[in-house]
Amino acid sequence: MQLDPDFKQALGFSYQLLSYRPRSIYEIRIKLEEKGYKGELIDKVIERLKGLHYLDDKNFAKFWVEAKMKLKPVGSMILKRDLEERGIEEALIGEAIKDKETDYDEFKTAYDVAEAKLATYGKIHKLKAMKRIYDYLVRRGFKFDIIRQVLDELFKK
Repeated sequence: MQLDPDFKQALGFSYQLLSYRPRSIYEIRIKLEEKGYKGELIDKVIERLKGLHYLDDKNFAKFWVEAKMKLKPVGSMILKRDLEERGIEEALIGEAIKDKETDYDEFKTAYDVAEAKLATYGKIHKLKAMKRIYDYLVRRGFKFDIIRQVLDELFKK
């Protein structure tokens, strides 16, 4: 069976993208569109990749959560936003975050992040340190009630 040269080229480009890291279906679609490929060809490439199990948004969501939590831990809000930006369906996002919450204690993760950050501050006033850590944890996507618990625990002395 002779393959269309455009299909082979688009498929090769997709393989190249997937060789760097797993991608969502949406990410592959966007990259192919940016390269100038059109709808029906993109759909064929995506179907081929799904058939070969190279594209699976459920597995991608799990991968993304695991990678984030290992490399630079973040809260559920950031994970949700990141997955939404990558075109993952709401149900799959909810499932990946639920799995994360069973595997990772968000309080412990936030506490560890805050404790490491506090160690870098040296001798600064307690209120200034609390403000900086609060701001940092908010930027990292931790929930406000978790942040409050972390600050209470960290500065209970």
